[in-house]
Amino acid sequence: MIYQINLFKIWWLYDLNIFPNPTSDVINVSASFEDSKLIDVQLIDAVGKVVSRETFNATNIYTTIDVSDLASGMYFVKLVSEEGTVVNKVSVK
Repeated sequence: MIYQINLFKIWWLYDLNIFPNPTSDVINVSASFEDSKLIDVQLIDAVGKVVSRETFNATNIYTTIDVSDLASGMYFVKLVSEEGTVVNKVSVK
């Protein structure tokens, strides 16, 4: 299942895809932006600990986050830029 969001209220983010959700091995994150941006992609556990972080400076990003060693539960994919923050839930099984 692909979790796709088109957020027109967030002017700097054209498209965000997070898949598969739920997952047991990897989370794929792709996003497109209005122009080149410094973007911090974080995976955060239920208690707020950042368990993965990657930074990009691009118009389009694609990254794969390995979650195979993480405990089952709810996690959050967080994209942070100077313009704002977007957070989406993902389930690791």
